[in-house]
Amino acid sequence: MNDLYPQWTAEIIENTVAGEDQLGIEGAAQSYQQEILPGIITVTDHARYYSFYAWILYRFIFGKESKRLIKDFRGAFFKHHEMALILSGYLHHSNGNPFSGIVGSGTNNVKVKRFWGTADPVSLDQDYFQNKEGGFGQYYRTAMMAMGIIEEQEEPRLVYRLTERGKALAEAYQASISDTKYFQNLETHGQISQISKQDAEEYAQVGCLCPEAINHGQDRKLLLDTFFRLDEPPNYNNPHVRRRNSLGVALDIVYQAKGQFHRDQLRPALYIGEYSPGIHYLPANDLTNWVQRWKMVEVRHMFTFGLQCLWAAFLLELRSKTDIKKDDWKNWVQNQFIESEWNLSVPQLAEKFCAEAGLSGDYGTLLSRAKKDFGMGSGLDEYSLYVNASRNQTNPVILVKTGIRILLQLFLRYFPEYHNQDPIWKEMADKPRLPLVDYFHSMDGKLKDFKWSVMEWGPWIYQEYIFEQHEMIALEKFRYQEYDTFKFYYEDGIFHWPTGKTPYQEPIRLAGNRLNNCITMLVDLGLILQGDLGLLSLSSEGEVYREKILEGLRNAD
Repeated sequence: MNDLYPQWTAEIIENTVAGEDQLGIEGAAQSYQQEILPGIITVTDHARYYSFYAWILYRFIFGKESKRLIKDFRGAFFKHHEMALILSGYLHHSNGNPFSGIVGSGTNNVKVKRFWGTADPVSLDQDYFQNKEGGFGQYYRTAMMAMGIIEEQEEPRLVYRLTERGKALAEAYQASISDTKYFQNLETHGQISQISKQDAEEYAQVGCLCPEAINHGQDRKLLLDTFFRLDEPPNYNNPHVRRRNSLGVALDIVYQAKGQFHRDQLRPALYIGEYSPGIHYLPANDLTNWVQRWKMVEVRHMFTFGLQCLWAAFLLELRSKTDIKKDDWKNWVQNQFIESEWNLSVPQLAEKFCAEAGLSGDYGTLLSRAKKDFGMGSGLDEYSLYVNASRNQTNPVILVKTGIRILLQLFLRYFPEYHNQDPIWKEMADKPRLPLVDYFHSMDGKLKDFKWSVMEWGPWIYQEYIFEQHEMIALEKFRYQEYDTFKFYYEDGIFHWPTGKTPYQEPIRLAGNRLNNCITMLVDLGLILQGDLGLLSLSSEGEVYREKILEGLRNAD
């Protein structure tokens, strides 16, 4: 094995930043999701924010004596409007099921509970968010631009512009709340600095983000049109059509489960094609390509998770020992293989993994069978391995074995797409930062030698995909962003745990799938119904929208 480990010798301890994506490999899936689902991201939780934030802009732009200056929009003007929603939304749900996803309310509503305290009325001048444009500036502004609701400023000193669609959404939200005392006070005084519980409760009845309030609102139909654009002809180059088709995938996944869908079934339904062991997701024929795109999102997520497991195992061992010689680390990894009776060739290990899951056959046969026949029934599929690893986040032995299993089984499962150069596979697999296609190409080439051993494969993965990747990303962040994300330093053949690098931060996770956000928004808009046990099903209107999306895809063909 070539000695290509990172060779920096100075320990950097200033400006340490924890960071979440420690290997810098999650961005490929995120950029692809933005391409196939423009305007909805993992931090945009509720559909009505798109009309609510448009309304705040509308009041500012068309207010008396408004100069449309961005400095006047930021701060008190924006804060008072968003705080009124935060306070009102909390009261609206305080006696029932908590309503999550209200920006600025805090985890488990801890902030908004403190804001209310025992005061009545309560001040709207609360310290709830660092960004002076609140949730709009932090999360929704770029999404609303992608949705065609707002446009950039004409010049930097001016506020963002509303499109005609944005203006219509704002006016519809305003019409929804126009009979409330809260709105009448706004109209009378221009701005208000406090709100009473009575006024907040009345405002929330029609202005809250929840499905009940939206159902009474005049902005609901406009929001549906903004999200779906059913009148736009099918064309992949149209971002609104791409969003519509992705929303169709969310509707179809819920529909095909026949009233038994739960949110945690989204990932296995996409990645494996099963909601749960033996319960298959069979997408509508017209949606096959779009389901395949979202499947590829989960393939990338699972690939990064496998690497993160290996990375976490290394960090846990390094932290416990402070220093590890390069050869000692290699021996530790190989000892885990020996103790598990994995000291085989990689093809033999693939056969062993499949046999343990009840799938027999030689390596060549398994390359064509794994995707169809390696289901969830054994509990050894990649998704089940992810669940188990998440429950054992500080066990390096479990993590290193999980990472190896996932990376090998993923290769088996998706080898046919790679081998056939499936065009949708390539859309995702060619994305930079450890491209999937490079991993498959390297594995395919090395496995031409059926004697290539697991003892060689493990160190190769660590060298090529862990250590060199971390070095590249950490140096890049330090050079261009001037903060330190190094998790170790290497000198004279020894890995060192850097001083000051405590506490240890868990690096394993599956990155967010934006179809989860779609499902939440479709619940908000009444196209998906949520039962008391959390089970989801389509409303009759949801079934109509699904069918219209399928019809559009058929017409495109």
